[in-house]
Amino acid sequence: MHFLCCDEYYAGSAYLSKEPTLLGSLVGQDWAKLVMMACIALGVIAVTVAGIVGGGAPSAGTTSAHSLPSLLLKVVEFFSLPEGG
Repeated sequence: MHFLCCDEYYAGSAYLSKEPTLLGSLVGQDWAKLVMMACIALGVIAVTVAGIVGGGAPSAGTTSAHSLPSLLLKVVEFFSLPEGG
């Protein structure tokens, strides 16, 4: 016995009906989930690199207009290859 819940219910009905509109909606939802997971993963990596390169998370109210460009320069320096190698 199998129990369908949440989006499995809609996926099952789209699969069984073979209706193009339902199948297209299902594909679009899957792509949106993939994009959101990628954004979350990239955000986690960016915050981790910022913590390593920047020396920790900034305190509240200490951000400035120049913090993003300097952070990007530090990230590029962190990942750049040493000269002569």
